Amino acid sequence: MSRWFSLILLLVVFAAAPVLAQNVQYPALAIAQEQAAGKPAAEEPEEMVEPVLLDRVGDRVIRDTMDSIEQFLGKYWQRTFFGISIIRYVIALVVLMATFVLARVARYVLEHKLGALSRLTKTEFDDLVFSAALQPVVLFIEATGIYTTLAVLFLGVIPETLMDLLSRVALALAVGAIFWYIYRLVDVLDRYLRRLAERSDNDLDNAIVEVVRKALKFVVVAVASVTIGKYILDWNIAAVLTGAGIAGLALAFAAQDTIANLFGTVMLLLDRPFRIGERVVIGAVTGPVESIGFRSTRIRTLDGHLVSIPNKITADSVIENVGRRPYIKWTTVIGLVYDTPYEKLRRAIEILNELFANHPGMVADFPPRVHFTEFAAYSLNLTVVVWYHGVKQPLDWWEYQEWRTAMNLEIKRRFEAEGLEFAFPTQTVYLAQDEKRALKVGTRSLGVPEEPR
Repeated sequence: MSRWFSLILLLVVFAAAPVLAQNVQYPALAIAQEQAAGKPAAEEPEEMVEPVLLDRVGDRVIRDTMDSIEQFLGKYWQRTFFGISIIRYVIALVVLMATFVLARVARYVLEHKLGALSRLTKTEFDDLVFSAALQPVVLFIEATGIYTTLAVLFLGVIPETLMDLLSRVALALAVGAIFWYIYRLVDVLDRYLRRLAERSDNDLDNAIVEVVRKALKFVVVAVASVTIGKYILDWNIAAVLTGAGIAGLALAFAAQDTIANLFGTVMLLLDRPFRIGERVVIGAVTGPVESIGFRSTRIRTLDGHLVSIPNKITADSVIENVGRRPYIKWTTVIGLVYDTPYEKLRRAIEILNELFANHPGMVADFPPRVHFTEFAAYSLNLTVVVWYHGVKQPLDWWEYQEWRTAMNLEIKRRFEAEGLEFAFPTQTVYLAQDEKRALKVGTRSLGVPEEPR
């Protein structure tokens, strides 16, 4: 991209220069012609000494150097085409070729030589630093070289205002290449911090890394804009900031929710109720957190939908962090038929204690609890309470489901082997007669009156 931009800039200036230089007398050549004709050379007006930028100092060096070369060489090299001497065309072509050669050499050295040395180290941090410098270095060299080419050709030929504009554009590109490299280094730092956040021996969070990355990129762009605009392109930054301040007041009223969401983001980062990847419940939304932005928090629901919740709402809501639970509590009720004898009921309790004792991930402070809790309407209920801590943290929901399936199958097998019968909703109706409630049974035909007995 930088190479195409440089070539287009060069072609535009080459096309415009003859038109601009038609009526411009080249000072050094005019002096040489007057001296050859025996005329006293007119004294050059003294130049006003003004504060100049570094590139303007370079312009003076280039102009003085070219004047010395043209005076040293013969008249053939002083011949002009479109107001530019032949020697200037030759030197400009050499500088342009050297620029692109130097850019290719710099790219080769960074990519193959220094890159090969960096790959010998154990870390890839230095690899990323060198790879981030490839395109900015090429842009810096090409911007500097192309401006030098233009200065060799047109310095003293085209109007100073146009030359000053070209110098400022070239310097802006060169400084922009430096800030571009710094901008790309932010991505290198982001990658390093993300790997650090994935480790368990620190409290760094991916959400904080994401916000730091965005904030650093914003700062780099802001500093680059102010530096290039004020000190190179001579923009009136104060007026721009004043206008932005007035517009900011109007936007502040229109963007109250956005500001509230920004403060919500700060609160979430300071309080850290959840991290990226953890499963949370916020209101009616449940699922793992995918990202925390400046405006909203994105959650992927268990149905696969992506839900964005404004951070203002997230910060004010009750957040249930499922991903940080140390265990999963499982409560189940097993009902046996009322015909179950006392001995078998005791045996059922013993079987359940045997099955859940020392289950995977059990903690001594949370032993399983098995009790005969209720004479229900149609069953004798045994209540089992188990705290599943899992094999590793964080808990895997599907691992828990596999464990629960295995336990239920084992309960079924052991109860069947002991002749224990599970209860299901039933209703038994007893017909009985006692002295207070006489039971009368008779027949009756519809539409025919019953004869008394």
